[in-house]
Amino acid sequence: MDTIDVKGLYEQCRKRHQLPPFGDLDAAYDIGRIDDDHQLPREIRKRMLDRIGLYLEVLEGILSPENSLTPIYESGFYSDEEKKDLFLRFRELMALKREALLLEQGYDEAAECSYIKENHPRLTAISGALRAQLAKLKDGWQETSEAKFDAEYLG
Repeated sequence: MDTIDVKGLYEQCRKRHQLPPFGDLDAAYDIGRIDDDHQLPREIRKRMLDRIGLYLEVLEGILSPENSLTPIYESGFYSDEEKKDLFLRFRELMALKREALLLEQGYDEAAECSYIKENHPRLTAISGALRAQLAKLKDGWQETSEAKFDAEYLG
């Protein structure tokens, strides 16, 4: 299979739609590894959506833990005030996800590029705001203190 010049294709699209620099999107979403040059802006948006989905999955587990050990335990790492802040980020991410859903109805390069241009900075800001909060997940699992977990959940 021939390799495609993702950067070159992106630069052409960038000139037409005033998109962010290739390096910014590549660092955030690894777009340099896209192997399908058909509808490149759509593929970039899908990479953004993958990141959004990952954040949503983790946040939903913290905010609304179900009968699964990981989210039940991780939810205890956060205070009620921190959960309120996480919910605000959750809402922002859901708005981005639902906006992207509208683009699935058909391909429109201008609309795809508009989504990227408008929402890459928003997603970058959300990612930055979540960084410290999500670091608590790693730290919570590494704590050596007594676990705050009720063994009755295990049945």
